[in-house]
Amino acid sequence: MPHYIYNGQDNKPDFAPKGEYIGTIVWAKDKTTDWGEEISVLFAFDGSQGSAFDNLQFQEAKQWKIDVFLKATGHTPKDGPGAEVELTAEMVKGWRAWLDIGVEDDRKVEGKKKNIILKYLPEKGVPEPLPF
Repeated sequence: MPHYIYNGQDNKPDFAPKGEYIGTIVWAKDKTTDWGEEISVLFAFDGSQGSAFDNLQFQEAKQWKIDVFLKATGHTPKDGPGAEVELTAEMVKGWRAWLDIGVEDDRKVEGKKKNIILKYLPEKGVPEPLPF
């Protein structure tokens, strides 16, 4: 039977401090909203307990964000600008990117903080794939 020495520790925060992190998409879902088609993604941060959601919306005004997402994850189309790209939630699972992460109050739970993706950082390069 395993043994443990009680240390009396408190819970660790479930968010990462503001900063730049490599994130891996650990969950994704295709959905349709009032604004149209989108993919919701959840990034977990390397070396931290933090995570953050983002929504990739396929409406014209938000397409710049998908372009930056594709650059940051290393999945720009080989044919360059003007190429049609198919994206599904299943396809993006496991993709990695450098992220600029912020912290804000969680509107759903009083007193709780959460991480948000301030922006993707394609200029930092594409992170190496995980070894599995």
